[in-house]
Amino acid sequence: MTTTPQLQNQPYRIPCATIWGGTAPINLDVCTQGVTASLHSTASGSERGGDIYYMSVCSIDLLTRMVVADVRGHGEQVSELSSWIYQCLQDKMNSLDGAGVLSDLNRMVHARGFDAITTAAVVSHYIGDSTLYYSYAGHPPVLARRSGGRWLPLVLGRQSGQANLPLGVLPSVQYDQAEAPVQSGDRFLLYTDGLSEATDLKSGEEFGERELPALLEAQADAELATVRDVLVERATAFSGGPLLIDDCTLMVVEVR
Repeated sequence: MTTTPQLQNQPYRIPCATIWGGTAPINLDVCTQGVTASLHSTASGSERGGDIYYMSVCSIDLLTRMVVADVRGHGEQVSELSSWIYQCLQDKMNSLDGAGVLSDLNRMVHARGFDAITTAAVVSHYIGDSTLYYSYAGHPPVLARRSGGRWLPLVLGRQSGQANLPLGVLPSVQYDQAEAPVQSGDRFLLYTDGLSEATDLKSGEEFGERELPALLEAQADAELATVRDVLVERATAFSGGPLLIDDCTLMVVEVR
């Protein structure tokens, strides 16, 4: 992970740089010219997990890319795939084509015989046209609150049966990219299913079914770090203890 120290509890700026990781627990507040983000990542039952997160800003600080990926496995089992994802994202740091990133990763994962099912969400914010671009590989959709409205999923629209599959399932998969206009103050949430599928063992209900949307609405105007911390705390309480079923990674992001 590439980082610099935070000063006075303020998000630190990452011009022309990247933040990435996922095999160690972290809470981090960062910003680019386009967005401010609060990040959380923890592993289930150990200190080294299978979730991957990535955030970069292009060379002229206009394009911010954010990625979360969920790899089946933990620790060293996912370290090689993590390096592939990082290199591919670095190579395309200045490209708006998130679907192309997923296509490249899918071919790479399948060709090298990686046997883990990997889901991913790739989101890019471009200041030049005030637009959010998003693509998924079998991953839960990003939740967004735009223009002070309700939190709603950013869906891709109509898809064919073999489009947007998890990475490595087939050698060639079509990945779609959709876009949404955004403005200052709009927020969105990227997350892995360790958050949404945190389960109440007594009732069998999942956190994402009811608690997650209601909690986001209740915290609509709270500071990003507060939203992040409340989500993690409530998901932990909902499941009756530490989030042991799956790794949990999330990014709460606001357009600057």
